[in-house]
Amino acid sequence: QEIFTMLIMFLFLAILILGGVFLYFSWLDIWQEKIFDKFFTRKTPLPGIVIFAIDHESIAAIGQWPWPRAVFAKVIKKLQNAKVIALDVSFSEPSVKNSADDALLADAIKKSKSPVILPLQINPNTKEKIEPIPLLKEHSLLGLVNMQNEDGIVRNIKSYSGGFANFGVLAATVFQENLFVPEKIRIDYAGPEKTFLTLSIIDVLENAIPQRFYENNIVFIGATAADLHDFFQTPVGLLSGVEVHANSAATVLSQTFYTTLPFAISLVIMAAYQMLAGL
Repeated sequence: QEIFTMLIMFLFLAILILGGVFLYFSWLDIWQEKIFDKFFTRKTPLPGIVIFAIDHESIAAIGQWPWPRAVFAKVIKKLQNAKVIALDVSFSEPSVKNSADDALLADAIKKSKSPVILPLQINPNTKEKIEPIPLLKEHSLLGLVNMQNEDGIVRNIKSYSGGFANFGVLAATVFQENLFVPEKIRIDYAGPEKTFLTLSIIDVLENAIPQRFYENNIVFIGATAADLHDFFQTPVGLLSGVEVHANSAATVLSQTFYTTLPFAISLVIMAAYQMLAGL
């Protein structure tokens, strides 16, 4: 009986020490992340966020991508009842059409009563910035669209990096002031694709969308057409980049932030479970 008890105690201590080492050096992180991913199920999305999709229907109606800048100028003018316009389209090079095309979009951004956010990327290796051309950058806000891929899955974002706010975080903080924003955020995904109200951008141009659908809301504009290859693997499946940004903004607006348990508390919980198993 004593030998058996000592053996149980030895196994308990050995497993606890081994588990503690794995926990301390983060060797269990990837498995913890994969298990935690399963807890993300579809829920009612936060109101106040609308996505206007650059989808197959819009491309078929408007024409081959990339579109003239004049198209986006029209979209901005039609969305003036939105509170924030987050346009997730790269304008890092001059228009292939002409300089007047760039001027049309620049003028629409300048005159917009709704703040316009444009995307910025920073090369993680060279720190080179890929940003809108100066004419478009002058009167817009810039949001960082870099994605953090951990084992190929986008779970977290840095709120600020290189002096710039994350694209979704910026949209949320412009929409509502005085929000608490932690340095690192685990995105609280609302669900799979089209969980947020998603409308086709061609419907905006053709006046087929009543203003009440986007009035005083954050409007995200971005590619959802498969041919444009702006997709990322997430805990809720494959999402377009604009949907990841919408989920990021919703996380900040809802103030739903996950935190990692301190190592000591994790070790106590692990020991408690092992004692229960031993009993």
